[in-house]
Amino acid sequence: MPILVKDYTFEDTPEALFLTVPLRSMPASKVDVYCSDLYVKINFNPFIFELDLFAPISVAESSTKLGNGLAVMELVKIDRQPWPQAKSLLEGEQLKQQRKESQDRELDRIQKLKEARLLEKREREREAVKQQMQVEREKRERVEGIKQKEHDDAASSIKEWAKQTLELEKRQDSAVLVKEQDIFEPIVQPLKIVNTDDLDEVDFEDDEDLDLDFIRNKVRQTLSIREQPPPRESTAYEITFTSRNNIPTQTARETEDAKWRTRIKLAEQMHKIKANAEKQEQMDKLMDKASHFFQLANYEACTNVYTEILEMDPHNLKALSNRAACWLKMENLVACVQDCTNGLSMIDQEQDILKNEFKQDDGFSQERDKSRLKLLVRRGAAFKLIGKQQEAIQDYELALQMDPTNETLLRDLETMRS
Repeated sequence: MPILVKDYTFEDTPEALFLTVPLRSMPASKVDVYCSDLYVKINFNPFIFELDLFAPISVAESSTKLGNGLAVMELVKIDRQPWPQAKSLLEGEQLKQQRKESQDRELDRIQKLKEARLLEKREREREAVKQQMQVEREKRERVEGIKQKEHDDAASSIKEWAKQTLELEKRQDSAVLVKEQDIFEPIVQPLKIVNTDDLDEVDFEDDEDLDLDFIRNKVRQTLSIREQPPPRESTAYEITFTSRNNIPTQTARETEDAKWRTRIKLAEQMHKIKANAEKQEQMDKLMDKASHFFQLANYEACTNVYTEILEMDPHNLKALSNRAACWLKMENLVACVQDCTNGLSMIDQEQDILKNEFKQDDGFSQERDKSRLKLLVRRGAAFKLIGKQQEAIQDYELALQMDPTNETLLRDLETMRS
């Protein structure tokens, strides 16, 4: 059965009542405080403190501070008037009825607050879905734009190739026609009839009178008289061979092959560098978008963008650390611990590799220490909220070894140890 505590002091002002209750050296982590508009209860097992207030207070504006073995409550008044005493004047059944009605009002207030938070959460989720759809829409439009550009370039290239092919075929046809005319011109010219008046005197009615042998001989004689084209003029051509410097032919060919392989490898490297530059530019844009979402407290959309970055580059430590911060804001503590652990493991692996490559500082150790500090603090905070007190203390102690002058870490660590 709990032991009732009646010791308390108060200070009254027109705006608020300052109530101080001794906690009998009880740590703050084991103290529960309940407050309604007319009732206050502090439970620190095996002790309990109860007080029915003189007049209503605003629960939403009131606050409680625990520390140094005391519970100090600032109870903001609704009527803003001085109270002659802190305790209610009612007794017996009237006091029980007042307490019950006060607790019912507090339950209604809490229920409405939950509904408002749920409504706000759904609104944030809808907004996050809209923004994620916008991100995906922009991504699709960007991909479609790249595809359309490639299609247009290919179509333009094919069109230009077809145009050049047609022009080449026309030039070849023209050359063939000129060549045929040069061949048949000498044959056709001797067969031309110069005087057409003699045709009227020829009788074609009787074919038997024609001397076919004479005609054949005449045609053969005519065809034999063909004008040959004049011979081409003699010209001297100078041929220069590439010097191999007395290298055997096989060795020279191997050298040329090596040069071509080097050129191909260089071209592949340039292509990779260009592709990596485009990928880095896209990731920089996504990082800027994630930072914008984080400033708007749209943590769900922010985690979606960081997840997309990590799909492109799984070793992006900054994106992993920032996503852990978003998980912590959203109270997804398991995911936060997982991202922090993966980030710390990534830093350890990188340091092990660089330890063998660099005898001196590689220039990035300070940046890695900052990332390690952030990951330790975020994982420690997540462990604390989960209830793993010992793991949280270990992470905070490691963080303090890296930054011993951080007063915030010192205060948090003292609170966890108390």
